Amino acid sequence: MKPASRKRKAGLEIFILIGLFLYFTYIIFDQQAILDKRIAEMKDIEQKIEEEKVLHEELLREKENINSDEYIERIAREKFGLVKSGEKVFVDINK
Repeated sequence: MKPASRKRKAGLEIFILIGLFLYFTYIIFDQQAILDKRIAEMKDIEQKIEEEKVLHEELLREKENINSDEYIERIAREKFGLVKSGEKVFVDINK
C-alpha cells in the first residue's frame, strides 16, 4: 500500500471511531432522559398508591362504624337535616 492510501484509511478509521463515539454518547444521554422520566412517573404512581392506601384505611374505619347509632345519627343530621324530638333548632338568618 502507498503511504497516502494508509493515511486516508487511518483518517477514515478515526472518522468512523469519532462518529461511533458521538453516536453512543448521544444514545447514553437519550436513554438517561428516558430513564429520568420513567423514575419520575414511578414516584408519582407510588405517591398515588400511598394516597389510595390512606383512603382505603379511612373507608375501612367508616365501614366498621357504619352500623353504629352515632354514625346513623350524624348522617341523619348532616344529610337530611333531621333533629331529635325535644331539640331546639336555631336557624341562622344570615345564610
